[in-house]
Amino acid sequence: MKHICIVSGDHLWLNPRVVKEADALSAAGFQVTVIGPTLTEFDQARDETILATRSWRRIAAPNLLAPDQRGPKRFLTRLSRRAQMIAVRRLGLQLPGALGYGVGETITAAERVTADIYSCHLEVGMLAFRRLSRLGRRCVVDLEDWHSRDLGAAAQRERPNRLIVGLERQVLNQAEFTTTTSGALADALVAAYGGSRPLVVFNAFEKSGDVRPAVFADRRSVERPSLHWYSLNVGRGRGLELLFDAVNRLDLDFELHIRGEGPQSYKDELLARLKLENAGRVFFHATTDPAVLPLRIAEHDIGFAMELRTPPSRDLTITNKVFQFLQCGCAVIASRTSGQEEAAALFPEAIFLSEPEPAALAATLSQLIRTPGALTAARAAARKAGDGAASWEEASRVLVRRYIEAVGAPG
Repeated sequence: MKHICIVSGDHLWLNPRVVKEADALSAAGFQVTVIGPTLTEFDQARDETILATRSWRRIAAPNLLAPDQRGPKRFLTRLSRRAQMIAVRRLGLQLPGALGYGVGETITAAERVTADIYSCHLEVGMLAFRRLSRLGRRCVVDLEDWHSRDLGAAAQRERPNRLIVGLERQVLNQAEFTTTTSGALADALVAAYGGSRPLVVFNAFEKSGDVRPAVFADRRSVERPSLHWYSLNVGRGRGLELLFDAVNRLDLDFELHIRGEGPQSYKDELLARLKLENAGRVFFHATTDPAVLPLRIAEHDIGFAMELRTPPSRDLTITNKVFQFLQCGCAVIASRTSGQEEAAALFPEAIFLSEPEPAALAATLSQLIRTPGALTAARAAARKAGDGAASWEEASRVLVRRYIEAVGAPG
C-alpha cells in the first residue's frame, strides 16, 4: 500500500486542511501518517476528539505532555523558542526554531517514517521539506498562506522572514507539486518565485445536507435576521471594527453573534462603538469543537468574511469560513479582496461583495435583508453550493488524482 506522510507544525483541530487531506487520502486507499505537535492539554483533548473517528495514524512530535517532557525539559522547549524569537527580532538572525516548538523533533520524526511521498504544511512543514529533500525523499508542499507576506509588521519582526522567503522559493521550484487555496494566490506565488503553478485546492468542507439544528444554542429569535462572524481569535486587524460600525447604521432589528477567543477589554471596545439599543443585540461566544461548529453556524442567516487587503496573504486567499458558511446554508457577505472576488464569481447567488467601508457594508446587508425573498434564495444557493461545487468532495477529487499521478494507485 502506498504510504503518505503529512508533516505539520500545528495541532489537528487548528489545522483542518491537514485533517481533510488525511481523510481524503485514507478514503482513497492510501496509508496515511500525520506528524505534528502536542503542546497543551486543551489542544490535545480537541485533537483526540478528531482522532477517535479516524483510521489514519498520528505521531505527536514534539509531545510536551509526555512523561519525559515534564518539568524542566518542557520549560526549556518553550524557553528555546522564545529566545530564538527574541534573537530574530533584536539581532535579525534567521533561526528555524522561531517558527515553532520542538521543530527539530518534528523533522526527525518525519525522517524516521518511510513513506512514498511527504506532504508538508505550514512553515514547519517547509523546514521539513528542506531536510527531506536533501535525503532524496519526494515531497509535496501545501501553501495554505503566503507565509512571508502574512501577519502584521509587529508580528513579522519575530519571524525569520528571509528564511521563509527562501523556503517558499525552494518549494515552488523543487517540490513534486504544490497546492494552495485560490487561483489568485497561485498566480501571485508564481509571479514572485517562478516554478510550476500550484494546484488550487479550496478550503472547502464535506457535504452536510441539512445541518439546521433542532434547538438553538446561539440564536435568540427566528423573527429577526441573525448575523454571524467567527474566528479562533477576536482581535484587531480582522475587520471587526468595520463590521460593528456597519451594523450600527442599520435601521432594522437584528442579532449579531461573534465567536472566538479574545480579551474582554477588546470586546468592550467593540460594544462602545454601538448605540445602546444595538449593543444589546450583540452576543459573544467562545470557540467550539470543530464537530459541533457547523450546527452553530447553521443557526444563523448571514455569515461575514470581512478580510482585509493587507497583508497580501489575506487579500489573495479564500478563507475556510467562506466555504463553511456555504456548507451550512448561510448567505455570505464578503469584503472585496482578490480571493473573495474569485469566490463570488464562482457562487454569485450566495456570496455578496462589499467595499470595506461601513456605509457600503451596511447598504449591502440592508438590501439583502429587505429585498423580498432575497435572503431565502441566497441561503438556498449557499446550501446548493456547499453540497456541490463548493464541497470538499469536489476539491479532494483533484487532490487525490494528483497524488495518484505522482506515486501510483494506492494499492
